[in-house]
Amino acid sequence: MDREEALRFLRAHQPLPPDATLDEETIQRFDTVRDYFVKNPDVECIPLFLNAFGDGSGFGVYQICDDVLRAYPQSSLTLHLVDALSSPHRGVRYWAAHWTMEFSAPELVTPLVQVLARQEDDDAHYYCLAALQFIWEEHGTPEALAALQRHAQTETDPDRMELLREALSGIEGR
Repeated sequence: MDREEALRFLRAHQPLPPDATLDEETIQRFDTVRDYFVKNPDVECIPLFLNAFGDGSGFGVYQICDDVLRAYPQSSLTLHLVDALSSPHRGVRYWAAHWTMEFSAPELVTPLVQVLARQEDDDAHYYCLAALQFIWEEHGTPEALAALQRHAQTETDPDRMELLREALSGIEGR
């Protein structure tokens, strides 16, 4: 595999199909592309990579894609994460929310709040809340705190309620 072949594959899969229709050959090829960019970082792959995730886990391959993203500084990823969080594709938004937990960029607050507002993204809400907590802790961004406080008033999921309880108990002493 070379750079052009890897980029061509990603361009053709924006996003990959959902797990229900994702075939083994395609996900193995995606894993080969992932491995290529782990060994050969290239900023051109960032937006293509972030927009390649279909609904589901990619049979375990999506979870290990963070090794591609860790090769880049936060400054190279933030704008692409903002775009991915605003994607019309649920799987792209889900995985972008997952990765935002590792980035404390204030630019992510608005798109994270937008994902939180979508009921169809319920499975990504924990990640969004954790990312907002991290952004607040690192930058003191008032919008992040306000979003956490607003969400704490309506949250019903026990895991997210616990996250918010812990986040806000630490925050209110600040």
